[in-house]
Amino acid sequence: MDVISTLQTGGAEGADTEFARVALEHGHRAHVMTFRGHHGKEAQPQGVVRKEQSRADLDNVVKNQYERARKLLWRAPPKSAYVRDLLARNYFAVKHAETVYAITDFEDASPADPAPRCNVNISGGTAYACQMFASVFPDDDVVSELIPLYVFAQTNSRWYQCRVITSTTAAPLFGWEPMSQPPPPPTGTYAGIGARSLKPSGRQAIRSLYQRPASPKIEPQDEKISPLPSVDSELCSQTQ
Repeated sequence: MDVISTLQTGGAEGADTEFARVALEHGHRAHVMTFRGHHGKEAQPQGVVRKEQSRADLDNVVKNQYERARKLLWRAPPKSAYVRDLLARNYFAVKHAETVYAITDFEDASPADPAPRCNVNISGGTAYACQMFASVFPDDDVVSELIPLYVFAQTNSRWYQCRVITSTTAAPLFGWEPMSQPPPPPTGTYAGIGARSLKPSGRQAIRSLYQRPASPKIEPQDEKISPLPSVDSELCSQTQ
């Protein structure tokens, strides 16, 4: 019996809702992460299952994963607790995800800049989910690792894969590598997230993902690197 794949998303209008719609069309489950007091007005496709997170679990994420991501992203605290909870809720979309797909844009106009940064360099609230997902990969070795975090940049209609560089003496660094072809299609438990302002190119990118044939799983590439790229690691460490 085939295992049914499961999409996890935030349920916001735009990319989140489009991921849910297309996932259901292809026979996947679609779980929208929510919490008590969440008054999202976005109409969800029929078949979506809402997964309400407890107040205790959400508060724990606010104090830990969310706050760490906020500092890494150099973001100011939101003006309201409700917006903070929306951003923290993103953690539950990526918590059990094997792969994350995000339709969004980078903070600046140079996503292919080879210099790694202290954070994932993604715009909007999507940055929090991506940062919380990417931050679980660093380990104790000096290693450069491609991780299953893929971003489709709507500004230039291109896919990128995240590379995490870890070190025993500095904070982790995050870079992006342009892909020559789209990422593997969604299978298993995965997160599909992104911008509320979904452009036609982003909408097509989502649909194209599900139309790609399944391919053998490719293990992340590990390579020892020395020395680390030139980045102000002391500045990065100040966010820890």
